[in-house]
Amino acid sequence: MDPGRPERPANGRRRANGRACTHCHQRKVRCDVLDKGAPCTNCRTTGRAGCLMYEKKRLRSSRRPSREAPIRPRETASLSTTATDTATPRDAANSPEENDPGNLAEFIDREDVRTAMIDHHGRTCFIGTEVSNFNYLVRQSSCQPGYDSVFHFGNRQFARKLTAHDLHVPPEALERPSREMEARLLRAYFDNVNTGWPIVDEEHFMAVYEGKVPRCPVALPLLNAIFVVGSHVLAADDSSIRALQPTFFRRAKLLVDYRFEQDRTMYVQVALLLTWYSDGLEEIVANAWHWIGIATRTALGCGMHRDVSQSSMTPTGKRTWARLFWVLFQFDTMVSLSYGRPQAMNLEESDVPELTEANFEGIRNAEVSFVVHHARLCAVIAAAARARWALRATPESRIRAARDADVALAQFTQQLPPSMQLSYAGVDPWQATLHLTYNNFLVLSHRPPPKGQPDPVSEACSDPGLCSSATLAMASILETMLQRGALTKLWHYSIHALFTALVHVSSESNASSNPLVSAKAQQTFDSLRASLRGLCPHWRFAQGVLQLFEQRASKHVRHHQQVGGHHRGEGPGFSLRLGAAEQAAPGGHNSGVWRDGAPGAWTAASETTVGPAYADVPSGDMFLDDLSLPDETALEFFLSGMENSDGFEFAFNGSQG
Repeated sequence: MDPGRPERPANGRRRANGRACTHCHQRKVRCDVLDKGAPCTNCRTTGRAGCLMYEKKRLRSSRRPSREAPIRPRETASLSTTATDTATPRDAANSPEENDPGNLAEFIDREDVRTAMIDHHGRTCFIGTEVSNFNYLVRQSSCQPGYDSVFHFGNRQFARKLTAHDLHVPPEALERPSREMEARLLRAYFDNVNTGWPIVDEEHFMAVYEGKVPRCPVALPLLNAIFVVGSHVLAADDSSIRALQPTFFRRAKLLVDYRFEQDRTMYVQVALLLTWYSDGLEEIVANAWHWIGIATRTALGCGMHRDVSQSSMTPTGKRTWARLFWVLFQFDTMVSLSYGRPQAMNLEESDVPELTEANFEGIRNAEVSFVVHHARLCAVIAAAARARWALRATPESRIRAARDADVALAQFTQQLPPSMQLSYAGVDPWQATLHLTYNNFLVLSHRPPPKGQPDPVSEACSDPGLCSSATLAMASILETMLQRGALTKLWHYSIHALFTALVHVSSESNASSNPLVSAKAQQTFDSLRASLRGLCPHWRFAQGVLQLFEQRASKHVRHHQQVGGHHRGEGPGFSLRLGAAEQAAPGGHNSGVWRDGAPGAWTAASETTVGPAYADVPSGDMFLDDLSLPDETALEFFLSGMENSDGFEFAFNGSQG
């Protein structure tokens, strides 16, 4: 028996599922009001008015009058006139009898239930490791030794009255754009994002979306989350679409808050997709850190960190879980590194195999090489970060961890395939993402310690020359993406990599007494600032970072004039774009620094290594010198990525007034 389907009465007739309007329920005919919006196909065909959602009597409380929630109609131009089956995964097993033994008792006592095939109608149950009582009872009651190494079993969905699910979803959350707009948003997402961040199985999703999978309507939270990312991509060429992104975000979040679905895999996907949205002061619940935390706890709760190859999940489900785990791990690593916060995922506690090409079945035009190698790079970074910045580790072990990380990174660069190496002709978004991640970590690992905070570990690991070449590499990558109009295809992490580069180049300029070094740093700074401006229309966090550095730019000019240097903007002859010479890409931590495409473009790192000059400057960052914030709240306001232009300006003006 399928654990996800409700049991039928003795007469063999299926119980009414209640997911119909009042008219269709009274006539006992199928209704598509949930999928098509009000009025449903039947009411529209017969001309009936007052198409309202029918609420089951068994779910009504004797202490509270019943309510019929009207559903706002979606655009009629995009509606299909064909009635569809209303039996949905949301309705599976939502009518338990009063003597229902419950999911837990049935799961433990009935091996046939937990060993059944886990499809999209059922619920996956993770029994935990050997220390779990749940694991112990399942092993004790199992009669099939073949399942002793399985940690994921099937179970039926919870009855709705036993959950916090609220059937009274606000009508606006069920609205959808026109069919033509949906098609544009879906194609933008699947063509530009899902190929490298394979969060959604495109083949399966489109089959569901087109109604080719019986009893499986499209999940509205996931659909709206995809629209959030699609509108982010299209906003670069159509500014009118940018205004739709907050609407899609609110709909997706409402449906998540109301627990509109019981598929936890879908909630992991939605949380990952919502990292493409940020909204100023609301970012306390709308930033990447928040959503990755939700995705991580949900994924770990259903056992996505364990190998499911021996489970009874469908092949599509197994592939989706493997891809989701590694995408989530990469996101968690990058965001934790950006904010200097603990990682939620630890590969030492996971046995999910590395991705192979077989895992990308169902993903059209998948960037297999990028996903595989970027996941490996994040594994190196995650291990290095845990050891290098461990709070209870000795200085010796932290220094050793930094050296081990350099060895691991060198091995990684030697194994990069040609498709992931930067070429003279240019760089695509996936090459850019990998090299930004790589060079950003180089700077974070080897930049000199800030003045006023002596740190023997940082002093032992610092390499200003390596940081300079890595910063220049990031600047050239971002300038190339800016020139091609492809910045919008980069994820949120690109801003943090750019932030790292700006901090280092400002420190480098301030640390050197050589006017040529300072002028070169200023040119790099101007290029980075131009890229940051290109990201501002798409990310609120970029606006805050830009405002921070532009308020210090005038001081930077005055500094150069005082030391006799000559400040100049980015002139016609200056470009950091790739093509003139190979720069500091992953390839063995080369010590050369790439400059203009003139003869002698390669300069030894020693020419830009300022060495003892770092000890003579008043601060490690001239742009952050004299930057007075009113209190810790204002600083956290910036670092948490919660700023918008009005609030951030207030924080600075308030400190200066």
